Amino acid sequence: MQALGMTIRLAESAERAMERLAHERFDLVISDMGRQDEPRAGYALLEQMRNAGIRLPLIFYSAGGNLPEHRRLAREKDAFGSTNNGTELFRLVFSALNAS
Repeated sequence: MQALGMTIRLAESAERAMERLAHERFDLVISDMGRQDEPRAGYALLEQMRNAGIRLPLIFYSAGGNLPEHRRLAREKDAFGSTNNGTELFRLVFSALNAS
């Protein structure tokens, strides 16, 4: 994605992500799902974003992200998409950017 001119910012925790989202401008968020002992931490980040009024598209890119239950739950929780496939991640990113 960087080779295509996109700027990537890494946040190693939900807290750091929320700090960055509060002080920097972004077009979308790509998140993993599990962190340490929280297998569904990605949903917690999405909820924090929405509670803070941050309406950016969020795409989950994680193991199991292509399972029907994860895709369904991601949509129900207002994520833009969920995948574990790099090619599909690119498709989701470009779809999200074109939709905004």
